[in-house]
Amino acid sequence: MKVHSESLQAWNLQIPALQEKRGKWTNIISLKHPVIISKSLLITVAASSLAAFAMQASSPIDLGALFTYSGTFSGGGTASGSVYDKDIHSGVFGDTQHSPSYITGGPTLLSDSYVFQGGHPYGNDTGDAFELAQAPGHLSLGSGLDLYTVYISTDPSPQAGNHIAPAGGPDNGYFELVNNSKNDFVGTIGVSGLAGDGNFYSNGGAVTLAPGGNVYVTFNDETSNHGGYNAVPEPAATTAVVGAIVGLGALVLRRRSR
Repeated sequence: MKVHSESLQAWNLQIPALQEKRGKWTNIISLKHPVIISKSLLITVAASSLAAFAMQASSPIDLGALFTYSGTFSGGGTASGSVYDKDIHSGVFGDTQHSPSYITGGPTLLSDSYVFQGGHPYGNDTGDAFELAQAPGHLSLGSGLDLYTVYISTDPSPQAGNHIAPAGGPDNGYFELVNNSKNDFVGTIGVSGLAGDGNFYSNGGAVTLAPGGNVYVTFNDETSNHGGYNAVPEPAATTAVVGAIVGLGALVLRRRSR
């Protein structure tokens, strides 16, 4: 996995290409198996998978479920904020479109986030074997609060809001908040998202966490089976795949100058 950059200069380093200026558009014609860059992922794609990638690139990518928190510490001070599932990373990349994922035959799509929704950036169901093999995501929220995303087959406790067990899954995604500060944290946490199945899900409630304490929260059973959460189209200024295959292993990408 190479580091993503939206700069055209970085593209030149990654793609052996012929550039042709056409007004505000730059055609980048890759003459070999290209490295395709999207807004959030850098993906190596074989020639046979170009068409599949082009179709997927036109669909909206997910922000993921939104976790929110707000509260105060017994020793003074406050903490509040929100974070999407996409921004909580494990550092362990998995190919969401090849075994053990249910999804096979498409281009390689690596991800180390979206753990809560099963790992796939577009909300596709990766299946129990892939979901349970995910490493937990982690993000430090500051002030001694740590947030984790986990996909597990056990029924975690305690939970904020309505207690939801992975009864029908038989597994489920959860956000876990851990208080690693030296003071009690008293406040509220919640999780919400508009799912790909058209339903809006939310759950949460009041929490009191002693130092070292933790709490889980989720909003439905089998969080990977609802088409992802909070999908948005990529901005128009981001690379648009508007070209076509111009020969074996060749693809035209067009980027509009800012």
